[in-house]
Amino acid sequence: MFSASDCRPCQQQKTQFQQLRAQGLEIHELDRDRDAAAFAHYGVSRTPTYILFADGAEVQRTGSLALLVTALKALVWVAHWMLF
Repeated sequence: MFSASDCRPCQQQKTQFQQLRAQGLEIHELDRDRDAAAFAHYGVSRTPTYILFADGAEVQRTGSLALLVTALKALVWVAHWMLF
């Protein structure tokens, strides 16, 4: 999650991210002021921005937590069916 201390949606969604972490997802939070190099590296200019990676490759980029969760569910579904 690319966030900023002055980003109200970012602050409001921290609880939801804690719940996802509790379910075993690896989630990193990068702050615009502390992690400017990461923002530049990934070309992020707006907060919140969510980037979903699978096997080291970017598979989804969005500013919407709802779309991120949808992408996560789809990724889990695909991974589940690939096992069979």
